[in-house]
Amino acid sequence: MGTGKGDCEHRCRNTCAMLCDALQDEKKKITYYETMLTQCDDPAMQKFVNEVMELHKTLVDRITEKLNVIRANAEVLDGIITSFEG
Repeated sequence: MGTGKGDCEHRCRNTCAMLCDALQDEKKKITYYETMLTQCDDPAMQKFVNEVMELHKTLVDRITEKLNVIRANAEVLDGIITSFEG
């Protein structure tokens, strides 16, 4: 899953390519674990998989929050730049 396909461009403004890749990777992991849950009927394994899945859901939430902060900061900067141009 984590193949290192994203390269940091060091010029992030409204988003971060590497965080977007990480977000997609975490979502794929959640989908994988959901598939595991449908195929496995062992209660102990289901409990474990649910716990692991919750960790990845928490990461999805945190990455999404960070991307939202990056976008909000970019909007503020765009507003400041626009005010100087007009």
